Amino acid sequence: MDTDDLDQLEKQIHELLLICVDLRKENEQLKDDVRQQATELEALTQERQATEEKVSYLLTRLGPSEPQDE
Repeated sequence: MDTDDLDQLEKQIHELLLICVDLRKENEQLKDDVRQQATELEALTQERQATEEKVSYLLTRLGPSEPQDE
């Protein structure tokens, strides 16, 4: 390998390292997004469960429904 080949190789390695840095940043951002979405999903799941419990309570307070004649 001559000097030009080594320079070219060094340049390519540098470009690959920059790509790796960018990919690492993007990966970290995606991980943060997933953590945030998981937190939001957990909150929504708890909210849904609380709503279902309220609905169930209200339905039991209403008593059994009577069949409607058609």
